Amino acid sequence: MPNRHRGDFMNGHFAIASIVSMVLAATPIRAQASPGGDESKLGAAMKRIEDELGSIGRVSYTIYLHDNRTGSNWKDQGNVFEISRVRAEGCRVAFHSYFGVGSAVIGPPSRENDRSFSLLEVGDVIVTSADSDLNAQQRAGSHPEYQNHVDPPIYEMIVRSTDGKTIQVFRSYDENRASRTADAIKEGTATCVTNQKAEFEQLDAESLAARPSILEAGDFNAVTRNKSQAIVRINLALLEPTIRSRISGLKAIVVTSPESRNYSCPPLPGFRCAPARAPVGERVIIRLEQGNRTLAEGSWMTSFPGSIDSSTPEFIGAEVTGEHLLTRLLQSSIFSAGDLIELARSPIPELRISAAANLSDQNELTKLAVDDNVSLVRQAAVRRITDQNVLAKIAAGDKDTEVRKVALECLSFAKKAGVENLADQAQLARIATEDPNASLRQSATGKLTDQAVLAKVASDDHDWQVRLAAVRGITDQVVLARIATTDSSAQVRWAASDKLTDQSVLAKVVVEDQDLLVRLNVVQKLTDRTVLSKVAVEDVDKRVRDAAVKRLETCGCEQEFVAGADLGRFSGDGEYRKLQYGS
Repeated sequence: MPNRHRGDFMNGHFAIASIVSMVLAATPIRAQASPGGDESKLGAAMKRIEDELGSIGRVSYTIYLHDNRTGSNWKDQGNVFEISRVRAEGCRVAFHSYFGVGSAVIGPPSRENDRSFSLLEVGDVIVTSADSDLNAQQRAGSHPEYQNHVDPPIYEMIVRSTDGKTIQVFRSYDENRASRTADAIKEGTATCVTNQKAEFEQLDAESLAARPSILEAGDFNAVTRNKSQAIVRINLALLEPTIRSRISGLKAIVVTSPESRNYSCPPLPGFRCAPARAPVGERVIIRLEQGNRTLAEGSWMTSFPGSIDSSTPEFIGAEVTGEHLLTRLLQSSIFSAGDLIELARSPIPELRISAAANLSDQNELTKLAVDDNVSLVRQAAVRRITDQNVLAKIAAGDKDTEVRKVALECLSFAKKAGVENLADQAQLARIATEDPNASLRQSATGKLTDQAVLAKVASDDHDWQVRLAAVRGITDQVVLARIATTDSSAQVRWAASDKLTDQSVLAKVVVEDQDLLVRLNVVQKLTDRTVLSKVAVEDVDKRVRDAAVKRLETCGCEQEFVAGADLGRFSGDGEYRKLQYGS
């Protein structure tokens, strides 16, 4: 099968370069593709998906590997998988995904983001044990002698697209729950497909010619990155009456060519290393042409992974962002403000993004930013909004993390330009204390000036990076003293102690804090010779003792104060700055 796929790929798609010109029947499609048919059945199916996925919780496991040839054994650092904030509506499943490696992850975890997929893209859901999945990958790759074992036992729900690619893998301790979740996704998929077909059957006879293209365009409730779907959507966009009336004979020319990347295989201690099969990629160029004139052009190339293994697909397609190409087209002065407003109401989300990127009408932009059901459309509109009150409300209230983040960035830009008011601070305080996303709380906290709110965030937030952002804005010495002596994070204690001036509190920190870098930093701030002498003799770490000696010398202290101390040279602040946290 792998060889057949590669042969099809090379012969069918890339005989040096293929040029595809798609000029579809001139039939505008005005009805947005949204789930029709039996809405109650769809609602029940989506509710079931939301309940089953939402009940999985956090899954922690360790992977053990045995080499049957050498007898070597190895285990990883442990893994944590968790999904939260699951929302299933309108044939789209959205959730927050966390995957961490190791028992103690300092700072951001390995992978944490908001993700989503459309049920209209789902071809199958497979339930298997993690052991079976990992061992199948080893057999399919270059290490059939490797035997994997996952402890405790984990069951995977592998969601695959209609072309067999993995969309998402969910994990659960409970095999029954995994099966129920897979069945729920399958049921929701079947309902969405049925409803989508019912929607298209309602098209009038005049639109029949465009029906095949619509069906190939994917779910219009989301932006696509799939090359084939993007090309269809671009061509459908060119059929919009507004565009056809302004530019006649406009067509999309698509040119594709192969791309590749070389990989080397660094060996693991105790194991043989054989290079895995390198994937083939592609470069895609799309030109929008009228006659012999190119009005807009876009180019995309496969984003190859940093490393590959047996699970890496043979072909990795380029992700085509059709909205970028259409945005360039709509930048032409031939399109009026009224044209852009009309195109902003298109059923094609990429075209709405492109219209928003060129719009200046604040009322229309606000409508898109608040009402559009596609996150990327709302983001595009938010970037063009100038009303700070509107931005503040969106930053605090939009259901999507990325939209809130964009609105917050726009507020930040306005503040740099000198636009700020009390209402902004109230909205920022709400985000800093209530937003479920840690990165947004951190960003909002960094813009706060209210000392009471900063103190609350520094004391109460469970994320050390958010507390660190709060400490950097705090000026109250009492609050800083409490944080410097009680916070669970060394990074936060370091930042708080760095702003302290009270010598008695600094003396307490340098004697009691368990973290080397915190004590090293505090030593540089001490002026009490008695405390410095005590540290120079008694601290458990030579680097801290040497730093205290250096500090005593620079402040002109007498040698008898450090009798018995190790007087070896310590390079002082310069060396420490290479090790310090944060700043």
